[in-house]
This record gives sequence, structure tokens and C-alpha cells, in this order.
Amino acid sequence: MNRLQTGVPRRTVIEAWLKYDAAKKRCALPDFSTWPWESADGLDEQLKGYGFKHGIIAGYLSWTLNALTLDDLRECAVVNQPIPGHPRCLGQLEGTPELEAWRPDRPTSWYEPLSACGVLQQDAPLVLRPSVRSELPARWYLEDGSGRALAIIQTARNRTVGQIVAYAYIADSPDDASTFMQCQFADLLQLGGRGLE
Repeated sequence: MNRLQTGVPRRTVIEAWLKYDAAKKRCALPDFSTWPWESADGLDEQLKGYGFKHGIIAGYLSWTLNALTLDDLRECAVVNQPIPGHPRCLGQLEGTPELEAWRPDRPTSWYEPLSACGVLQQDAPLVLRPSVRSELPARWYLEDGSGRALAIIQTARNRTVGQIVAYAYIADSPDDASTFMQCQFADLLQLGGRGLE
């Protein structure tokens, strides 16, 4: 994993991710100028109020920006809905008939370019956090970008070893004051946000 920047504040991550997500959903970006950037709970309320995913993205104070290779993506877990009843770790899904047959369940702007061995650019960041016990042996969990990561892994055999395939913000320093983190990811708080490596 190629770490490009450390100590990225959550405001930078939330704004970058919302720009991507709002464009994907074809909705207007909210006015960030009055958001409570020091309060995870306040940010969660804003995100929920505008219909965006909340929780982890507000539950970390700082992040790292990384360039990812296929080997990095192989260490990531995805949600279980795309390929139910199968491993969630991309490295375990790679090459299976179920992954080969997988397609997004709605039209997307990213599937065809990624199927042609495209690369996710920095303006379309993945969002990762450390894995928890139910996601092992994965090292990371894709909070946003499971479908895009599946599309990249589908084409692994056609890619160059060591090729950068995506950019991601990776959760680094959790916010102990986040109610979401206290209720949903107390184990990550206890481990300082590092996960179960």
C-alpha cells in the first residue's frame, strides 16, 4: 500500500467523498460551511438529514490517503449482499464463478470503465476502515466502494502486478466521542482504531 498522505482531517474526507457520492446520485451538494466539524454526532445528523451514509465517515478524526494495488484490494472485505453465502474477503472471492457472474444491480457510470481495466481516480475515493472479527481474514472493510472493488477484482488476471488500481481514504484515528463508534465499533475504539490484524 502506497501511503500518499497522513493526518487527513475528517472534513477533507467527508467533503471529497460527498462530492463523489452526490455526483453519483445526481443530487446537489449541501452547504458545508455551517456543519459542526468537531462533533461526530453532529456530522452524523447532517449526513442523515441529507440522505448520505453516516457513521464511520464521521466517526474517525483523521485518515490516510493511499494508492491501492490489487494486493491491497485482496485484503478488503465487502458487504455480503452482492454475492450472498460466499466469503466477503475479495482475495477469497477472486476467480470464483460467482464473482465472474456478478454485475451491479443497477446502471452505473463505473462498471464498464473498470471492466476495461480502468483505474479509480482520486476524485472517486474508496473509503476503508480496519476490519472486525466477522470480516476476518480481511485486513480492511470497504465502507464505500464494494461494487467498484468487485469490478476491479473481476479483471485481476488482465492487470499488471503492482499496478495502482484505486485511491482510498483509510480510517486512522477514531473519535472516542462518537456515539456511533461507541455503540457499533467499541472494539475498534479499544484497539485505537487499528482493527484485528
